[in-house]
This record gives sequence, C-alpha cells and structure tokens, in this order.
Amino acid sequence: MLKIIITALAIIPVFISCTQFHESTDNVNISTELTNYQQKTPSKTTKPDEGKSVYMKFCLSCHQKDASGVPGMYPSLQKNKVVTGDKKKIINIVINGLQGEIEVNGEVYNQTMPPQNYLTNKQIAEVLSFLRQNFENKADSVKVKEVNIIRK
Repeated sequence: MLKIIITALAIIPVFISCTQFHESTDNVNISTELTNYQQKTPSKTTKPDEGKSVYMKFCLSCHQKDASGVPGMYPSLQKNKVVTGDKKKIINIVINGLQGEIEVNGEVYNQTMPPQNYLTNKQIAEVLSFLRQNFENKADSVKVKEVNIIRK
C-alpha cells in the first residue's frame, strides 16, 4: 500500500506538468513558438536534427528527454515498433492524437495523447524523422509530402 501511495505522489507532478503543457495558454504561447520556429527553419528539406528542437518543445514533457516515457502513464519511444513501423500510422497519431488502451514494449498504457495538429507538416516530418533515427530506433525519414497526404 505504501508503494502505491509513493508511486502516486511521484507521478502526480508529471501528470500535472503534461496536462498544464497541453491545456494552459499561460505557460506556452504555442502560436508564438510556432512562428519563431518557422522563421528559423525556412528550408523545405526534412532534417532529423531540426526535429530534435520540435521534440524538446512539444514532446519532452510527457515522453521525457531520453524518450523513455513515464512507466504506466506515457509510453517509451525507445526501440518502439510504432515509431519505426508504418509511417501513416505514426503520422496519424501525431495529427489526431490517441485514446484508449495500447501496449508498447510489453507494457499497457491508457492515457490520452492530445492531437498535435497545431504543428506544421514540416515540423511533424522533422520530429518523426528524429524519433525514427534516434533512441535506438532505426527507420527511414518521414517526408513532408507524406504528412501532407495524411493531413488532407
């Protein structure tokens, strides 16, 4: 019983942080962040290194700096078959979010991932390329045109 209470107390700040990040306009002015990011990245080519900054701004609060996630709450993106698998599926998850129970690397999760549809197609391609080529994932890049097709 004590372990459950300690675990709950340890997870509450992470949950609050993720919830506030996605729901509070006071904490992050997403429009300004996106405008600043777009001005810094005028190129139309997808570069995984540029995806790192997208990850650090928009994904880190739930999936953590090393993409290890939060056990029982937010899945790890390391060695993740969804990340390295069908591009259409992972693009769709980023654009539309994900709800319901899922299993990742043998662990069950049942949290909601809110849609990240405020990201541009270029940002989505960059962050997914970054994920697919880092954190012990080995898969080809996602192209902006692939995101364009899914978003339509």
